[in-house]
Amino acid sequence: EPTGGADRSWKEVLADPPTAVRAFAAGDRVSLFTEIYDNGGKAGDQLEITTSIRSDAGETAFTRREMLSRKDGGKSVTHQYGETIPLTGVGPGRYLLTVDARRTSNPAHHASRQIPISVR
Repeated sequence: EPTGGADRSWKEVLADPPTAVRAFAAGDRVSLFTEIYDNGGKAGDQLEITTSIRSDAGETAFTRREMLSRKDGGKSVTHQYGETIPLTGVGPGRYLLTVDARRTSNPAHHASRQIPISVR
């Protein structure tokens, strides 16, 4: 069931409307959208975004790394990041979807979010 609300900024990043569904059929695709708040960086700083799906057993079903560059300096910049992950070849079970963002100039400065999903 899609989420409601007047904000439609997701259309710029995702093909489908946002939903709270966390159970998927094999062969579905998972689309995600997140905002990354980059505080205190400077122009030219890069963020490494790693998106992964791992099984309960720790096996990696998907991983992708992408670099985002900060265009200006200042106190705070908001990056919008979206990803579509095909579940083709991902077997039934429970998984952990993780998005990790870290500044390459200071890898200890990072934020990570994890969402449990299941494939049936």
